[in-house]
Amino acid sequence: MLRIMTRGNLGRQRSPTIPRSRSCDQGTCITNTKTQPRPKKFLVAFGFIEVKREGKRIYYKGYGSEPFLYCLEESSVNEFGGAALVVESLEDLEKARAIFPNATEIYDLNEAPDGGRCVTVKDPIDGWPLHLVYGQTPVEPTKDYRYLDFNFVSRLPLSKPTKADFLLLKPHKKNRAGNEFQRFEKGPALIHKLGHFELFVTQFQKTFDFYTKNFNFMPSDIQHDKTGRHIASFLHLDLGETFYSQIFDYWYDPHPASSLNTMSMGTK
Repeated sequence: MLRIMTRGNLGRQRSPTIPRSRSCDQGTCITNTKTQPRPKKFLVAFGFIEVKREGKRIYYKGYGSEPFLYCLEESSVNEFGGAALVVESLEDLEKARAIFPNATEIYDLNEAPDGGRCVTVKDPIDGWPLHLVYGQTPVEPTKDYRYLDFNFVSRLPLSKPTKADFLLLKPHKKNRAGNEFQRFEKGPALIHKLGHFELFVTQFQKTFDFYTKNFNFMPSDIQHDKTGRHIASFLHLDLGETFYSQIFDYWYDPHPASSLNTMSMGTK
């Protein structure tokens, strides 16, 4: 099994004969577009930071340690170029080449910010590219967000509060001195990291089996129709005792054609 290391399936399904790959992070989304000016303007206004231009590609990052989160590539068609998942080791890239018949050779990400190595595979149902990445060099965060200091008070009871209850509204501990202000900075909400993306797929069960048998994905929620047939799922990463609550993907079926429906970014 290929093990993905940090992002968030019909019961957990493992294959006894195929090692699964451990994925550790949901790293990047790639979008191919006919016209770049409008998407570029939107991405910057949304909160992305342009980090590099290479040929027809523009790389964007957030304020955190990830080298880049989004790649915009000029193309003859508008399409989703796939997602990149960070794996635990170089061995996982070798596993991917052994598991997936359509896997590429391990190649260097020479053009991408801060390098790394990659194997690209395609899911066998709808052909989505999946880029498995290892060895990227983290960057220094562009902004250090501190926790704000608040003067916390107790909550009043829901009914018939007494005088004593109102006295409890006084802060038990003053974390912020008087005449000290905390204000938001005007501007886009800077991007932290890729949150999740949502895919419409043509065959839910086959797609679900592919990801849960070959990767460490688990269902956070499964939805079904009136007949009891599973049609959608929210997935997260199974990292054992390491708790990670983030939703990863969800798929809907039936759908006449596969497509990327939404993509979310986490902000601070």
